[in-house]
Amino acid sequence: MTVLDNKKLSHFDQLKKLIRESDELLIVSPFLSTDIYALLEGLSAAKHIKSITLVTVLAAFDQAITQPRILCNFIAFCVRNNIAYRLYIDEALHSKIYLFKKVNKPCYAVVTSANFTSKGLKENHETGVTITDSDTLYNLERNSVESCLELSSDDIAIVNAAAKLHIKQNGNKTFTPPRFNPWSLLATDTDSDGPPLYPDRNLYIKPIGCTQEPYIAHEPLSSRIHFSKKSQVYALVTY
Repeated sequence: MTVLDNKKLSHFDQLKKLIRESDELLIVSPFLSTDIYALLEGLSAAKHIKSITLVTVLAAFDQAITQPRILCNFIAFCVRNNIAYRLYIDEALHSKIYLFKKVNKPCYAVVTSANFTSKGLKENHETGVTITDSDTLYNLERNSVESCLELSSDDIAIVNAAAKLHIKQNGNKTFTPPRFNPWSLLATDTDSDGPPLYPDRNLYIKPIGCTQEPYIAHEPLSSRIHFSKKSQVYALVTY
């Protein structure tokens, strides 16, 4: 086990070393560098990493205004460097974990107090440990994404555009009226105890066509599609 403290051994140097030995990276951090693009470049992620999974917050810790732009920059870094990525949101997140994989097998993890920022990885008096136990690594990876909500690049683009407009109209403050709530822009509902949920919604799926009469692609669909009770008429998808 290696102990990191940003004095004798910085988190940044340890992460850079482990990245050279890996091809997948899991970053779990509620706070992210405002220049995440430069931080990832400094760690040489583009040279070695083929896939990055990021677990962070969207609005927690008063980051609703700033976080969307950072997440857009993270996605831009991955796209530009042909790195596969997945983005998960956990509004109750406080853990900081950096897990490294090689050929789909977890090899190392740094569990620490250091956020994914330059100060956290280089300057602040943080404490972290490097773990190599296989069972612990698998549990860390599984637990890190469990119960999180995955967002797409389109989701983040929508929220980022709205955040820019909010700043233009109201200034760079999250909670001064009118309050900026990124979740109001997404097809989700939130509660105070966990990630977004989907209460009070019904999804109906209707098969179309059969072996004798297959559906032809691009053939117009009627909005009046009958289910088992022909007296009831539904749209193809209703909420």
